Amino acid sequence: MTMPIETHENRYRQFANPQTPFDPALFDAVVQCHAQAVLDLFLERRAAQIAEQSDGVAPLIARWRQIARTAEAATHIAWDMAFGRVQWALETDEVDPADVALHLALHLSAQGLPGQWHGRLRAGGVMRWGRWLLPVAQDIAVDSDGRVARVTFIDAERGEPCESVFHAHADGWRCDRPPMLQQTGTRQPILLLPERAIRGQLTLEDQFGSIVGYPEPTAAMADTLTQALGLLARYAPDYLVWVERVIRGVVICQCRETRTRSSTWSEAPGIILLSHTTDAVTVAEMLVHEASHQYYHVVGRVGKVDDGSDTRLYFSPAVARERPLSRVLIAYHAFANILLMYRAFRQNGLPEAGTEWARTAERMESDVGVLEAPLIGNPALTGYGRALFTSLSQRVHRREAIDG
Repeated sequence: MTMPIETHENRYRQFANPQTPFDPALFDAVVQCHAQAVLDLFLERRAAQIAEQSDGVAPLIARWRQIARTAEAATHIAWDMAFGRVQWALETDEVDPADVALHLALHLSAQGLPGQWHGRLRAGGVMRWGRWLLPVAQDIAVDSDGRVARVTFIDAERGEPCESVFHAHADGWRCDRPPMLQQTGTRQPILLLPERAIRGQLTLEDQFGSIVGYPEPTAAMADTLTQALGLLARYAPDYLVWVERVIRGVVICQCRETRTRSSTWSEAPGIILLSHTTDAVTVAEMLVHEASHQYYHVVGRVGKVDDGSDTRLYFSPAVARERPLSRVLIAYHAFANILLMYRAFRQNGLPEAGTEWARTAERMESDVGVLEAPLIGNPALTGYGRALFTSLSQRVHRREAIDG
């Protein structure tokens, strides 16, 4: 990869909103260069710990690192929580790097990389092979030639060895057991993940005390997500592409009463949290909101959005509290895109008389204005911050071009 991703900050305007022309090569360059860089550091700094708990894992990861230099599918593979967790393991002692390496090895094997390896997890839990969850307690072993893969593990419930055999086909892997995860999506599959699939790997923060549980994903939940994607396809097609380019998995939570909640983890590319609702418009809003955060974090992999010189706090209606400049920008980036989505809904004829979404859209007009004020002309924004803000702000103020 020779593309210089550190320069030409204006090119990063494509991550501001989907109406800006998008160059997939830049997205690929950022994702792949970042993945390769963190893997190099990971193998260099954590090799001894990985070797203590596994055999064949480090060589498998190193082999993918070499293949990824020329592989066209490298971005698809690297845009995954397994890679985000590698960076997290370099930044904190909160996770076991050898466990992170095992999850990464399983992901690479599930993507078709042949090899033999085995290891022992210090923090037992669920692992995932594509659309299948593997209830691993401690040990796991994989023997794959890329066409047939045998995965041996310890069943967490029965405490005895089990084996799943996966066979590669043109449409992906096939396996008789265990059951497959629910899935939706039009151009790109989006998995519905139960909370146990991320337990122990991602921290679920509930700052508003609104989450009351994590229901098991159902076909009805997948249908609601499909309806939301259908709304985007019909009434805001730019945002369907915006969402499906970066979202790969959804964890469903249950919130108190009618409150909705969504969030994104910077260390989990492609994975988002959504609260359960049967309102497809609300789901579409949450998808656009969290997809916007995903793009924000892509830019954050290249450089900072502000230089730290503005230490003031500004009111953010998103959380009804004072926030630093970078948090105001990330909120503006999400809310302004939601506003543009709602304007597209209106322009393209989605019925709105007496609907909740029409009232939400009006509130967004006000909230976006509040968030925008401290960002306008703020010298603390770097080129990357301005790339996210300026073209989006211009689009927001082009009311005549959107509302007709």
